[in-house]
Amino acid sequence: MESRSEIVDRIRAGYDVAAPKISDFAEEHRAREESSLYYCRLKELCRGKHLRALEIGVGGGFLSIFLARLGCEMTAVDNSDGILAQARRNFAEAGVDVDLRKIKDAQDLDFPEGTFDLIVSRKVTWHFTEPRKAYASWMKALRPGGTMMVFDGNYYLKFNDPDYMLAEQQNADYLYRCNGNTVNTDEEGFRRKLYMSSQRRPAWDISVLLGLGAPEVSADVWESIKLTREDGTVEWLPYTYFITARKGSK
Repeated sequence: MESRSEIVDRIRAGYDVAAPKISDFAEEHRAREESSLYYCRLKELCRGKHLRALEIGVGGGFLSIFLARLGCEMTAVDNSDGILAQARRNFAEAGVDVDLRKIKDAQDLDFPEGTFDLIVSRKVTWHFTEPRKAYASWMKALRPGGTMMVFDGNYYLKFNDPDYMLAEQQNADYLYRCNGNTVNTDEEGFRRKLYMSSQRRPAWDISVLLGLGAPEVSADVWESIKLTREDGTVEWLPYTYFITARKGSK
């Protein structure tokens, strides 16, 4: 098994190459996402406030743009030079001010305790080798009473869970339209070995965040995939979702 640093470097290199495609894909689906419950919750959270917000894993930068336009004082971090360059261009085109920083590893933030009112991420935590440590680091960076909202998915669970493998095979066309072909592939063979690729989420995240002392944790499923068993019974499996956790006031 590759070390944590080797996995981080491998994924960073992939994002360096894919940065323009990631930005284009995000832009293509932007209207759909900005009407989603995730964005509606963010609007409610930010309305009438001036929040210090952090986006972890900036991608095309559109979530940071959205929050900046809601009045947030934005910081965004990533470890990919390609992603950072693409986000910087998108911020300039949008005319928003975002403090964009390069970090070594999103699993170990280097911010003082209690820096942010809001921490957000999209499609980042699936590749973490030490996700408990990451969540502890993120919660530490939140001020007391602050909120963390994490959007992610069971993208590679199918390699370790027969139910998800069958459900993805039954819904392959739908998943391709929604997420692009990169979600369902593992050409290099390492994604199936990642820690999160063997955890049913968001149940795992809820348990961990409660264990870290968050007094309020909830999960909303955005997309489910339909599993039809041989006997005709149907089950809906969580595919993409977002988790909301609030840090205690003390």
